[in-house]
Amino acid sequence: MKQFFRNFKKQLTVGLLNICSLSLGIMVAVIVGLWAINELSFDNFHKNKDRIYRTILNATLSGSPVKLGSTFKPLGEQAQEELPVIEDMCRVYKNNNDIRVNNELYLGVTAYAADSNFFTFFTFSLKEGDPKSVLSTPDRVVISESAVVKYFAKVQNPVGQIIKYNGRDFAVSGIMKDMPNNSSLQADFIFPFFGWFTENSWGNNDGFITFFRIQE
Repeated sequence: MKQFFRNFKKQLTVGLLNICSLSLGIMVAVIVGLWAINELSFDNFHKNKDRIYRTILNATLSGSPVKLGSTFKPLGEQAQEELPVIEDMCRVYKNNNDIRVNNELYLGVTAYAADSNFFTFFTFSLKEGDPKSVLSTPDRVVISESAVVKYFAKVQNPVGQIIKYNGRDFAVSGIMKDMPNNSSLQADFIFPFFGWFTENSWGNNDGFITFFRIQE
């Protein structure tokens, strides 16, 4: 150690540069490592994570091949009918629209419309409500804990309260815990498919994110 400090004092500039370089290298390695761990943890909290697959649409756009992360709505039913290996299917559609709560208007709120089995297909915990029935009718909506604080701070129990969305009235049927940060799905409102969502056919809209759960 004495020799080290003696040499360090003699070549102070070189020593400081070496220490700074080593510290910087360690810092970068730690940051990259933490980033990689976080990326690899995405969606790992789902119960059947090893058997859930998201479909990709291979298409041609302006003469060039492209891959899209969403498909047409009928793909889910047709694939489930024709492929026995598919155990279950769930589709999600991301939408930005205005909502009205207690006569207050909120602009551009991100929400999902989804199949009624959303909370049995995925492992998103509910604080209130039955996963099998919270989206069983097209006039229901599940909201997150953050949405409760933001939109229903003055209400003792938001279950049963009305949210006006896309020109329709929806009753709060459940409260879910906030979606984890390492979830690829992020929203504070989950609506069942309603209106035009249920009527979509091939060629109408390819914005439906479709998931399959494959048999073991």
